[in-house]
Amino acid sequence: MLVWDWNIFIGAILSLMMLSYLWKPNIAFEVSESVYIGSSVANAIVVGLYFIYQKGVLGVVGGNILYVIPLILGTLLYSRYTSQYKWLSKISLSVLVGLGVGLSMRGRLHALVINTVLYVMSLDLMNIGNLVFLASFISVTTFFIFGQRISGHPIMRNGFIRLGRSFLMIAFGAKFGTVIWGRLSEFMGVTQQYTLSYPGYYWLPFVVLAIIGEEFRLYMKRKNN
Repeated sequence: MLVWDWNIFIGAILSLMMLSYLWKPNIAFEVSESVYIGSSVANAIVVGLYFIYQKGVLGVVGGNILYVIPLILGTLLYSRYTSQYKWLSKISLSVLVGLGVGLSMRGRLHALVINTVLYVMSLDLMNIGNLVFLASFISVTTFFIFGQRISGHPIMRNGFIRLGRSFLMIAFGAKFGTVIWGRLSEFMGVTQQYTLSYPGYYWLPFVVLAIIGEEFRLYMKRKNN
């Protein structure tokens, strides 16, 4: 039995309006873009206010006085809209940036540096895969740290420098391909769910008529001008 779902209808029409940009910029894409941005901002505001109420307000009411500090710092961020007290927002920004950088550096240092060095030190060099990993690690590190200083040395110019650059190009290409493949898979999933399956494909004629109507309007506008 076929079930009509308005969520699928709305998703199908917005997806088709977004995909219409592949043909050319038009009013359907602009409307769908505005709806997407507006709904995203509204959702972020509602989620943020709910989080503040649940963690901040109810936390303070429940007896956790320390939650007053982030509430005050968050309120000070809005002082930048006043010329007299906008300097107060720098306090909140400094705390926010400092905590963010400190936490991210701690995690990245432990995950990308310490764990990598410990892993390299424990490698079994009888494995070809480990040898490739070790060569890429040393050559890329040498390329970034010593590349400009000793690039004139014959060994470095013809050895580790070029090898490190090659490994970097392979890594960037694999990363780019992975991102493109992920976006393509997401696009195919949305297309199959909303536009090529029931009841999404019933919106195809309406979108086509909307695009034709927009083109006719632009044609008449150019003709009158």
